Amino acid sequence: MMLNKLFGSNKIIPSNHEPYFRSLLSANHKTVYDTLVTGIKACQDKIQIANTAKKDLLAIFVSILKDYPIIFYTTKYQWTTTTSSPTMLFEPEYLYDKNTIKKYTDTIQNYLKNFDRAKNMNDYEKELFVHDYCLKNFTYDYNFSESSYSAHGLVLYKTAVCEGIAEFTKLALDYLGVPCLVVYGRGTDPTGKSKTESHAWNIVEIGGKTYHLDVTYDMTTKDKRNRYDYFNLTDTDIKKDHIIEDKVPTCNTTTDNYLSKNNMIVNKLSELDAHLTKHLRTGNKTVMFKLLNERFSNKLVDNILEIATQTYLNIYKGSVSASAIYNSNQMVFEIEFKDSGNRYLKSSSNSKIE
Repeated sequence: MMLNKLFGSNKIIPSNHEPYFRSLLSANHKTVYDTLVTGIKACQDKIQIANTAKKDLLAIFVSILKDYPIIFYTTKYQWTTTTSSPTMLFEPEYLYDKNTIKKYTDTIQNYLKNFDRAKNMNDYEKELFVHDYCLKNFTYDYNFSESSYSAHGLVLYKTAVCEGIAEFTKLALDYLGVPCLVVYGRGTDPTGKSKTESHAWNIVEIGGKTYHLDVTYDMTTKDKRNRYDYFNLTDTDIKKDHIIEDKVPTCNTTTDNYLSKNNMIVNKLSELDAHLTKHLRTGNKTVMFKLLNERFSNKLVDNILEIATQTYLNIYKGSVSASAIYNSNQMVFEIEFKDSGNRYLKSSSNSKIE
């Protein structure tokens, strides 16, 4: 299933459903691209193409791998050319023999049937289903195994690094008919390390709008529960800890941002009490929110915990301790309350926390 063509701002251009990164190539390079896709899928050892500059050939090859994560079985190539010839030979270096490639490809295709239950959902729900499935069933591979850099490694071993996770996310969303790109760049580790390193994530299109989706970062935050810090971000938000190196669609709306859509946005610190009160009265002992218009500091965390403790005590009797897990880059906080066991409401409500 191919990706709807996305280009320019965040609009869909009606087309022949051309793969996105192919759409950025010149006409001559598209011809080379198509020839290579056909040859690589057939596991040809030598593919004859038009004579192409070294830099352009690399760009074409990388575009193929981004458009087709199902081509997991080659990451390198060699070429032979002569200055007098209008053609050259492209020689992929395959990681496996032809039978193994077919076996692994069939394994991926069969695994994608796990998403059949989401086929009747709307596109946002499909995206959420894939995101949550990945967080529940996969882990980040801190051992950086060779298989972890592709979607097939994630399917086989249930662990991968960002590249494998982003490629699988695209495969799953493509399978469900949700347009999705794999994006390459750099990122600052959300677990607290300050270094910036190579990173891959996705851009999805929901309701005609495009968003950044980083399943890996939601998978590797300190909190082991499902996180949505990086679920449908704008360019402005993703750039707080990501550097975009690809030419990609503009993402400039928060309509289907998870935290915004689920009323988890707090515009300023003075509004935090009302947000916490609303969630605490429903019985939640863990409350998540994204705080806008504030700058992160340890003092801010102290203030948040002070407000959280007082808000809780305004509703319930007894004593309470509040702790915070936070993503300082995205200003997303998760407050967990632990009380003394006295659960009766102080307010006029007769309900109890179950």
